[in-house]
Formats: sequence, structure tokens, C-alpha cells
Amino acid sequence: MKKNILAISVLVSSLAFVSVNAFADDSNNSGALEQTKITALVKSEIAANSHLSALKVHVSTIMREGKTVVILSGPVDSNTDKDALVALAKDNSGVDEVDARAVQVKESTDTLSDASITAKVKAVYVKEGLEKLGARVSVETVKGVVHLSGYLSTQAEIDQAVKLAKSFNGVTEVKSSLAVDKQ
Repeated sequence: MKKNILAISVLVSSLAFVSVNAFADDSNNSGALEQTKITALVKSEIAANSHLSALKVHVSTIMREGKTVVILSGPVDSNTDKDALVALAKDNSGVDEVDARAVQVKESTDTLSDASITAKVKAVYVKEGLEKLGARVSVETVKGVVHLSGYLSTQAEIDQAVKLAKSFNGVTEVKSSLAVDKQ
């Protein structure tokens, strides 16, 4: 309810500004008026969005090389939030470009999670005896996808390695290029 009131008050104050200045003849005033209107519309749409309204994003509109450019800046939680802000701004009539270079995505936990998954998979392999002498298994995790490569003694060990890697929280997929060592 508070978010709706905020969105309505931003929109009403913006429209009041627009109506007061609508009769100005100066072309510079007209451009500034259009920029203010677009900024207000983008801000009100952000305020009306239940997820994006919590973000502390700054919005401004400028003319750059004859194009109307909405500039977004400030911190967001994820690239998904950043993409949603850009899409929201682009959807407004009169917006030619959106500049989101100043939007800072908070540090992702993907790298830490990926490293944690890799360490857990390697540890369980040692515990299960899969990393025995002569067996070479490389484990790498990227965005929850575990990549396995190397050699094990039997197909049963390969199947077990894949099954164990799939068993951890955060693993979205296991891609295996493990092979039976022919030596």
C-alpha cells in the first residue's frame, strides 16, 4: 500500500510539473520537460514494482547525440535486477537508449558457492577412494554446473563419481568427460 501511494505521489507531482510547464514556448524547456516526464515515469514504474521498489536506484534522463537516454545508477542485488531495470526503462515511450553502466551488481556468491561445491566433490572422492593412485579426476564448477574430466579404473567408478557429484546442494548439472584408464 505504501509503495502504491509513493508511486502515485511521484506520478502526480510529475504530472503537476508537466502541466505547469506545458505552456512554455522555449524549445530547451520542452526538451527538459520531456526528460523530467520520462524520469518521473521510470521512477514511478520502479516504485510500483514490488521487487524493484526496494532498490536504491537513481534515475535521470538526458539528451545525448539527439537521443533520449535514461541513466540508471546505484546498487542492485543481481544481474537479473539490473536487466529488469533496463527493460523497464526501455519500455517507456520516448526512450531511445538506457545507460546502466553505473549500476553496481553486488558481489555474486556464485564463485564462493562454486568453489565450495568443487571442494566438497573432491573431498567425497577421496573419502570414497576414487582419487587413488593412478586415478586422475579434475573437478571444476561454474555457476552450479560440475565439470568432471580425467580417468578412473572402471565404468562403475565413473558412474559413482557422477552420482556423488550430483548429490550436493547447489549442483544444477554434472557434465562428465571421464574415461576408463586403459593402462
